[in-house]
Amino acid sequence: MAIVRFEDLPTLLRHDQRIIGIDFGDKMIGVALSDTRRKIASPLKTIESKRLRVDLDHIVNIIEEFDVGAIVVGMPYNMNGTEG
Repeated sequence: MAIVRFEDLPTLLRHDQRIIGIDFGDKMIGVALSDTRRKIASPLKTIESKRLRVDLDHIVNIIEEFDVGAIVVGMPYNMNGTEG
């Protein structure tokens, strides 16, 4: 399910579920994880991108391990501010 309005998110999650942030790059994938109160997110790990299926399996494992209820995907921008 995709969420259009960020304001709707809290009503769709259990009170202790986390949010994962994913930043896809050409060679690396950055993963950040919120605390259970969803007040702050901290870097969790950097994944070396291999193949889509392998990368997705790795992300799914993280989602299951940390009881993630929502995913935020970063929009890639180039150093000059244009979309990547």
